[in-house]
Amino acid sequence: MTSPAADQQSLKDEIADLERRLHDAKVRLNESDTPAIATAPASDAALHALLLLADSALPLGSFAFSSGLESYLAHHKTSPSASQLSSFHTFLRLSLSTLASTALPYVFAGYREPWEIETLDNDFDASTPCTVARRASVAQGRALLAVWDRSFKQQYSSKTPPTEDITNGIIKSARAVKALTTFSAALRTSEHLNAHLAPLWGLVANILAVPLHDAAYLFLFSHARTVISAAVRASVMGPYQAQAVLASAELQDRIQGLVAEGWDRSVEDAGQSVPVMDLWVASMLVVGARSRMSYTTAALAMLALTATISHSEQLALQARPKLPWVEDFGSIGDSYSAGLGSGDRLDWSCSRYASSYPHILHTSLLGDNPNRTHQFLACSGATSTEILEKQVPALKDNLDLLTVSAGGNDIGLTPILSNCVYQFYMSSEDSCQQAMDDARAKIANEKELYKNVTDLIEAAKPKLNPDHGVIYYTGYAAFFGTDDDTCDNVTWAVWRDVEWTKQYLKLQMRKELNDMVQAVNAIIRKAVVDAGSTVRFIDYDSQVEAARGRYCEAGVKEPDPSRDDLVFYEWNTVDHGENSTALQNRLGEDVPKGSFEGGIADQINKTLEEHPDWQWDPEKGFVNKTKGEVGEEGIIGDTLHWLIPDSYKRVFHLRPKGHELVARLLLDDLLRNGPGQGVPAEEIIEL
Repeated sequence: MTSPAADQQSLKDEIADLERRLHDAKVRLNESDTPAIATAPASDAALHALLLLADSALPLGSFAFSSGLESYLAHHKTSPSASQLSSFHTFLRLSLSTLASTALPYVFAGYREPWEIETLDNDFDASTPCTVARRASVAQGRALLAVWDRSFKQQYSSKTPPTEDITNGIIKSARAVKALTTFSAALRTSEHLNAHLAPLWGLVANILAVPLHDAAYLFLFSHARTVISAAVRASVMGPYQAQAVLASAELQDRIQGLVAEGWDRSVEDAGQSVPVMDLWVASMLVVGARSRMSYTTAALAMLALTATISHSEQLALQARPKLPWVEDFGSIGDSYSAGLGSGDRLDWSCSRYASSYPHILHTSLLGDNPNRTHQFLACSGATSTEILEKQVPALKDNLDLLTVSAGGNDIGLTPILSNCVYQFYMSSEDSCQQAMDDARAKIANEKELYKNVTDLIEAAKPKLNPDHGVIYYTGYAAFFGTDDDTCDNVTWAVWRDVEWTKQYLKLQMRKELNDMVQAVNAIIRKAVVDAGSTVRFIDYDSQVEAARGRYCEAGVKEPDPSRDDLVFYEWNTVDHGENSTALQNRLGEDVPKGSFEGGIADQINKTLEEHPDWQWDPEKGFVNKTKGEVGEEGIIGDTLHWLIPDSYKRVFHLRPKGHELVARLLLDDLLRNGPGQGVPAEEIIEL
């Protein structure tokens, strides 16, 4: 026998279903050619929510997926005298039609039946045969969930829901919030859920009380904006022409018509209206003379799709934009700018690597300008003060583009890793807490980090081209997932027998370490904003979170060093094309003092100086106590002996896919907001 509460809920569900069916019947009786769509007047709150969803800066990673535009253009060659515009307009029309027939029914269903979100998600996954499209949908859906959890949840889950009104397409209720909360929690523990964008878009719009018609229109409009943005990056059109397409009555009418046409289409009737579209989308992964991969497809959420080919091979396939105004390019910063351990080594003393984001920009993403030069001065281990004193003076004048990464070393990253994660050297029982307290104090000190970043920016500004030079300051990403306690019993401490308690990756510590990273980002962002329009900030933290790129993600049993989605290096991570035996069994070269890896070597040498009998945990590699003289902390001239596996040199740094994410976010912003005043109009149109 069911409870009275369950009976009441069942009746409410039945009433809601009957009301929806009544509405559907009324629409079918309408004699007009276009189905009647009752749209409620948007309240201020609904309008505000709609604007939030419409923001092009909403971190959904949608710019990463162009729906096969490049492949379509490559397979529809125009005559030399014709432009690609006509082909683009055909593609846009077909792409919108495809989205309306395959995904829009799930937007409607997610809005109207939020309690069915898990079923809708599974059905959408089963009905999407194209692997590329399916993974893109999941990546963007998970990103939307992250936006809800981190940005919208507190504001919208606590509001008193309005009266349900299915006729007007507004059925926001506490049940919708509960459905999303339950689904989000289940996603962290289940291997069978996916989190596709379309049903989640409808569900989130429901909770935000955005009228259904508006939510559906925006869903299609956002897709059109993404495809048009990809066309700009592929040099099919310029940014002003792109805005004209977005503003056109033709696009408005098309989207309105697709929403009206699909208003009563059920998910059972959803299906591909342009079957060949799946081939164009999928062929982004094909290596061939007639197929080019879009340079926009390698945002982090999509990088798993190309895990089977090398980083350099991926970049060789991608179309390049035209940025003729970038001729003098400079890069300064710390190990995150130098790209420590990512790809082939370019420089020993500063540990610069070929798969760093500055080098990716120069060699692959900024276009084929034979006159462009790149001053790559970033150096592993450098603080913002050291960058100011040593790297900035070495920069040439009249730089068109300057990238900067600095601040992490100012707060003491190496001591935190040593004392709280790997415990390379432990001076006392409370050394981890002391390292974190020291870092917090430096973050809170307005005369330290904010001042250091501001001084660095102001010193770099005079190095810019006065007409259009721009500085891009890149932030950092939080290292740990914090959605469950799976990692609470995991320790990465390297010594087998120690005098003090080993540190475990407990949820509270992971949250505290993440909070420090985000606090550093907030300070850098403020300094960048205060510096004016010639300086811009690149924050990739939310994209890394949305793509499950951190350590200890929900359901991941660590260590899982070569997980496809993982953005950071673990001690035994092996990238595509690397020799795992060499990485995990060789010592490699000694390391420069003052570098990130030099800091680790210093800690190891100090430990062996004080505790020569300590043994390395065999699961984490080995320590060679016979290499050179361990005394005097292993220092020889400007180097330190490296006594552990080579792979430890790059822990907690970005893998190539992480650097490519940063490079593409920077390029995307550059194309949206550059090149600045003073550039000839004809060059702007070509971008």
